[in-house]
This record gives sequence, C-alpha cells and structure tokens, in this order.
Amino acid sequence: MSEIGAKGTGMVATVLVTAIGSMSAECVLRSLSSCKGVRLLGCDLHPADWLVTSILVQGFHQLPSARYEQEYLDAILEICRQESVTHVIPLTDPEVDVISSSRKRFFDLGVTVCLPPSSCVEVCRDKLVLHDRFVDDHMVRPIPSRALAQWKELSSGFPLLAKPRNGRSSEGVMKLENEEDVAHLLRRDQDRRYVVQPFYLGAVHVVDVLRNASTGTASVVCRKELIRTSNGAGLSVAIHACPVLREQAEWLADQLDLHGCICMEFLEYSGTYFLMDINPRFSAGVTFSRMAGYDMVFNTLRCFLGEEIDQPVEYPDLIVARGHYERIISCGIV
Repeated sequence: MSEIGAKGTGMVATVLVTAIGSMSAECVLRSLSSCKGVRLLGCDLHPADWLVTSILVQGFHQLPSARYEQEYLDAILEICRQESVTHVIPLTDPEVDVISSSRKRFFDLGVTVCLPPSSCVEVCRDKLVLHDRFVDDHMVRPIPSRALAQWKELSSGFPLLAKPRNGRSSEGVMKLENEEDVAHLLRRDQDRRYVVQPFYLGAVHVVDVLRNASTGTASVVCRKELIRTSNGAGLSVAIHACPVLREQAEWLADQLDLHGCICMEFLEYSGTYFLMDINPRFSAGVTFSRMAGYDMVFNTLRCFLGEEIDQPVEYPDLIVARGHYERIISCGIV
C-alpha cells in the first residue's frame, strides 16, 4: 500500500473524484484507494448502481451535469462542506472548466483543487490560444490552426479538419472537403467556436506529463495509439521512451509552469511531431503510464499535498491493450 506523507506531512486527505464513470476513473480510483491515509469519495451524473467503479469509493454523491454550471457548482461545493473534502480531482473537461474558474470558492472551504494553474488551464482549453502561444517556439511545432473565418490562411488546401476551440475528446469534429462545406459551417458557427487545421493523416502519440513546480521534478511517459475509439481514447497502445517527445513535453511543462498532471497529444506526420492538444487533466489512458511503472495519480496527489514526487523511471517498450469487464452492482432494481 502506498503511503501518503511518507516523504512529508503524513496528513490524512479526503479526496473527491468527479466523473467516476469516465474512462480514466478506474485507474484513478484504484491508485488512490491503495493509498494509506486517504478517504476516497466519488461523484457522477449517473447513480452509483449504474457505475462499476462505485465499489471503489467510500462514499458516493450524484451530481447534475457540469453543462448546468451553476447547479453543478452549488452541488459539488455542498458535498465538499458536508464531507469535509480536502482535495477535489476533476476527470473531464467540462468539470475542469467549471471548477478551475471557481477555485476561490473551493479555497474558501479549505479545498485544494488538483488542477494545473488557471493560466495553464486557460491556454490548454483553447486550441487557438495554444497554437498562438507556441507558433514561434523553437522547441515545439503546433499543428497549423486558424479561426474558421480565416481558413484561407492555411496553405495545406482541402480537406481541412474543423474542431470546437474548447472542445472535448472528438466531439463536434468534422472534415471539410471543399468551400461549400466551409460556407455551411460558417453559417452554423454564429458563436465563432470553430478552428480549422490541415487534415494530416498520421500516428497519434499521447504523453502523460507530471511536474512538481516547487522542485522542477518532472516525469514523462509516451505512448503511440494503435487502436483508438471514435472519441479519441486509446484501446491498444505502444508505450515507448521517445527522447524527442520527452524533451518537447518537459519543455512545454516548464513553459506552462505546470504543477500537476496533464496529457499532451502529438500527431506524427511527414517526420515531424505536431502538437495537437494539451488536456489539463488525466488522460483517458493514464492507466498505461501506471503499467509502464509510474503512478501519475498517486504522485499528483503528492504534488498537491506539498510533497516531492517520485523520480522518473526507465521503462521498456511495451504493447498494451485494454478491455472491459462486467460486474453485478445490484439485484432486483429496475
């Protein structure tokens, strides 16, 4: 059993994990439930009986969807009050957006929000801002991105890939084959939510990155996605220690003053690794990093307890596949 406080305060933490029905939840909960000194709570928009992961928490609360921002925020803050929560860990982008922008309300309750700094979250959650931040960087190369209305500035020609600026997973992504497709989307995109990028076909690489801003210690685990779901979650991956990606990831983490764990996505195309996205939360496949020998989740909690994280590990090249399993949660309930 991992012991929180082994290198520090030894304090007991009450940790609330959100969206425990999401892809990363099982790994996150199993890691935290193995930590001595942690009281583990979970919440989700679905009832506990519908969630196989609900058996991994010591207490559960059903919440409204984070799409209803004020209702969601009021509910999760009330849980924090009732349960004397010390740390909250959001697992999905909508919850990251709501909780990150309301940090002071959590702080006032004595709750630590286990997310990167607000400045980092704001850059990561806007694809155009992320592109513009690093477009002239000497170390990384972001994939060319323009606001939809400026699509002609892209030199790649058709097809183009259109994405919501603040989108999650692959929701709302569409392929634009010609000017008629662009014109149709422009008519729909009244809120100017979309960006366009070249439609490059290449391998997707996901990099889990953890950094302790207080000490500068960082750990990076890289993987190439072999089979992905339609919403971008890896099912089969090749874990590999890529020096180029590791160097770029460490550089980005330093430039963003990262404290905590994020997930970077790169597209390998024509001999170049293009930075596509940075998600300011655990990746859906954070379990792959744990299998490679580094527990991103446990060490993230250490970060936010003011402790030093484990040093980076060397890991072999591995091919790892994930699947699903079934469990009876309750009987006689319809």
